[in-house]
Amino acid sequence: MSPNDIVPCGLSCGKNVTKSTGGISCARCLKWFHISCVNVSVEQLNFLQKSKGKFLFECEECTSCNSEVSELREEVRKSNDSIHFKLDALLSKIGNYDAQLKELKDDITNCNQLIKYVDDTNYNKIKELEDKNEILQRRFNRPDIIINGLPRKDIKLCDIVLKIFNFLDVNVSFHDLNVCTYINNRKSVLVKFNSLLKRDAVMHSYFKKGKLMETDILKNNGEKRIYLNDHLTEKGGKLNRLCRDLRKDDTIAKFRILNSDLPRVKIHFKDATEKIFEYEECFKHFNFGKRQQEIQQSSAMEDSPVDNEISTTP
Repeated sequence: MSPNDIVPCGLSCGKNVTKSTGGISCARCLKWFHISCVNVSVEQLNFLQKSKGKFLFECEECTSCNSEVSELREEVRKSNDSIHFKLDALLSKIGNYDAQLKELKDDITNCNQLIKYVDDTNYNKIKELEDKNEILQRRFNRPDIIINGLPRKDIKLCDIVLKIFNFLDVNVSFHDLNVCTYINNRKSVLVKFNSLLKRDAVMHSYFKKGKLMETDILKNNGEKRIYLNDHLTEKGGKLNRLCRDLRKDDTIAKFRILNSDLPRVKIHFKDATEKIFEYEECFKHFNFGKRQQEIQQSSAMEDSPVDNEISTTP
């Protein structure tokens, strides 16, 4: 403070503080006080002045404020410690959860692998059983011929069937036949031979002649064709219908069923290429996923007149 400075005392004593009266300034709020008003002795004042800023004076109000700030800081510190403690506990729990989730993930992965193994094993076993059933069914149907195109009216069926075989220049008698009957709501005729040689001779002669007309047998004016086909298995029937749909949609040029123990089909494409498929391969190749349900629900024994070649592999 300069000698000419006059400032009011920071307390309500009503007097001014001058150089001559002696005063002291608060280092925080910068207010001036009479040393007597703040209970500071002359020796203490001299000590503060000689310390050259190492020791400072703070008024009671600022000291009280500092105390409140210190208390607040202490509360904040304690709260901060509590937060850190709770955060550490939370991180520890998260770490435990992470370990448990990893263990659960490993268990799920192992379960998925086990399920896949069981699924693959069951699929292979079912596929093996289906193949065996297909082979048995095909061999059971081996002596059969399916005839389409005959009238549904009442006729002497066996006599008409024998006329067909005689027209094909194959000597077949009643004793060569095990079964001769209508099937599929009289749409088709099932003929089961006692002799494979006679059966194969009939089919060989049929394919050799090329066409068999109703007029060749019944001596009428009908222009309908009569078709002789293998008695296909369930899967063979599905494969035949699938390929008929492909030909109807003009997707392929023609096809030939290879009626072996496990049926296959030889497909001739529009670009003059050809390829042999099994049923599953053909189904996937032509993307018949949308028709799968209809194909599975349809009767495998339903055969309609078709003009395609069926090759029998003994």
